[in-house]
Amino acid sequence: IPYRVDGQEPFFKRQEINTLLDYLRLARDYGKTICDESGRWLLNVANKPSRMLSRATLNRLIQTGKYRRWSPQALLEGAVQDRSLGLGNWQVEQVIQLHEFLDALQSRLGDPDIQGGDTLDWMVQALDYLSYFQDYYGKGEHSDEKKFAVLAFIRYVSQLHIHPLFLLEHLNRLDTTRGADEK
Repeated sequence: IPYRVDGQEPFFKRQEINTLLDYLRLARDYGKTICDESGRWLLNVANKPSRMLSRATLNRLIQTGKYRRWSPQALLEGAVQDRSLGLGNWQVEQVIQLHEFLDALQSRLGDPDIQGGDTLDWMVQALDYLSYFQDYYGKGEHSDEKKFAVLAFIRYVSQLHIHPLFLLEHLNRLDTTRGADEK
């Protein structure tokens, strides 16, 4: 019997959690041709933490990548090397940092023994993700709530003892809507 639970979104659909999952999804598909879905993932993670890359610039890069049938990896490499794509020097540095992080994450995902909780913890540390909330929202309850949600999510995933890619499958099975429209 189809059903819907009214109220808050499930914990794994919170914006701060979904960003971490989008990093995993993007790293998983980093070498595949960019599509609408991977373009959305890239848009979601590109400025979390803030890299001061405008949404218009990112959309232009993604459209160029789709047209040229590039992977997200080739797109970031192309953005750094091809100055006709319109990035300034400081933006190039930010794209390089994002590219290096995604390369490192993709490499970690290739390790069959890596655990999801360890990977998420490494991601949070490498991105200085918890500081991002304070920088973006300021000190207070709102940023603290997001930090605690991320830390609780890492604890939850650590208890599962699964590979990060299996984590994505596990969370898909928890979604009672299975991606279906609310209607």
